Amino acid sequence: MLRKGEKMECKIISDKVTALKKTRKKLYTNIIWSEIEKYQIEEVYENEKAIVFILTRREKKNIYFAATDIEGLKQLMVKVPKGGVLEYQCRKYNDMQDVFLDMGFEHYTNYIRVNYLYKENPYGKETGKRKLLAELYDPDCCEYAEERDIDELDQITRNSFNPIGDDIFTYEEWKEVIARKECLVIREDESIVAYYVWRLEGKKYYSNIIVNMGPANLSYTLERKVFDEMWKNGIHMIYAWFDEKNYKALKRNNITVQKLSGVIYNSIYVKTNGGKL
Repeated sequence: MLRKGEKMECKIISDKVTALKKTRKKLYTNIIWSEIEKYQIEEVYENEKAIVFILTRREKKNIYFAATDIEGLKQLMVKVPKGGVLEYQCRKYNDMQDVFLDMGFEHYTNYIRVNYLYKENPYGKETGKRKLLAELYDPDCCEYAEERDIDELDQITRNSFNPIGDDIFTYEEWKEVIARKECLVIREDESIVAYYVWRLEGKKYYSNIIVNMGPANLSYTLERKVFDEMWKNGIHMIYAWFDEKNYKALKRNNITVQKLSGVIYNSIYVKTNGGKL
């Protein structure tokens, strides 16, 4: 284990994981390297069959692991302090659920990744309730967020979401989002009443955060304005993550969890006790 105040770079962890992979064909892991490469490792636990490490990312202690043997992994996880958050991505069946529970974790929720690939622009052809939203569409009411908005955006985000599973950006991350012009806001009486954050990723974009404290047409306006701009630039694929317990968001996006297939689940756990050996 690292001594207090000591740090370990991601490259060292990567080398250790590579060495583990060479010993066995199957590797159990939750590491997504692109998420952690800019962070310093704060705690490391390891044995011959597994490695567990912790880093602080967006104000929470994130737990990552790689193992060739479940029992070897359990020996390390019992040492991990309470309060850490572990995320594990999988498809339909989560084969690690019982393992995590035995290691002292409590299941918090599942997030569902949904992909949309459009062959034609759906906006402007609405029917039913969405036709009214289309009639109220006003792209001129949106504007790009500015650095002066960061404190307000941060407060609204903290009031709207839970840091265990949702993205609570740091001040520097907000600055990067704003510099990339990937946040639109709508104001009323100089206060933000709705905002939308997305992230362009090559030929697709990630629909990241939407908050609306006003009527439904504001959400529609924000999403349509971004979609139309993306469509014009040849971007026809969107993806988003939804908390399976957020029935309001699922309903608004016409998502029925029971009918989903081929999607990715992100299961989130919180360390609550020492676990079993």
